Amino acid sequence: MFLDVQQRVECGVEDALYFVDRFPELLPYNLPDERDKLSEEFLDYRSMDIAMPEDPATFDIESFWGNMASMKNK
Repeated sequence: MFLDVQQRVECGVEDALYFVDRFPELLPYNLPDERDKLSEEFLDYRSMDIAMPEDPATFDIESFWGNMASMKNK
């Protein structure tokens, strides 16, 4: 649900951490500092001002997440 940009404010940090706990081999955020950083990034994502089109079906989710990945890697 938190991957759906339109519903991101309805999710909490615990939703993201669920996947970290569920797939530790894919998402290795095991140390407390790593989890704190992930929590901060999630809260930043939740509070981002993201312009949404009037028709949600036209929102380009792949481009959005591609841009998010490039922001993190800078």
